[in-house]
Amino acid sequence: MPKERMKRPDFSDSYQIINVIFAAVILMIFFYSGLFRAEENYPISSQYRIITGEETPSTGLSRAFSEMVRLNFQKAKAYNESSPEVFGFFFLQLLLRIVLFFLYNRTENKKLMIRFDAAGSAILFLLCFRDFIFPMYS
Repeated sequence: MPKERMKRPDFSDSYQIINVIFAAVILMIFFYSGLFRAEENYPISSQYRIITGEETPSTGLSRAFSEMVRLNFQKAKAYNESSPEVFGFFFLQLLLRIVLFFLYNRTENKKLMIRFDAAGSAILFLLCFRDFIFPMYS
């Protein structure tokens, strides 16, 4: 039985282009987070906190991401309690974008795959960002 040749990715397909763009944006977020250490003078301050003096559910999230890319999960959680879930969302999305990019041309029912991707990503988003979407319940 001949081995099936893997089809080349179709960069003219909008779904493939979106997967590449999302993966690139997530990689840039991780790269940015890796550039700066949380303990040092972080380049971007919370303008909301500077103006109002109040903290938001996202306070410390950038610093937490800087710790997460260095695998300092305890320190990250100290900066923002929700950081593992938010980081997990981006990490899982990066993996999904890569896997789905290669599986897309091998699947027969592309529309079904896109629907499952959209529904799964929406559910994952709601689960991982629930503290930001529904702060009164956290």
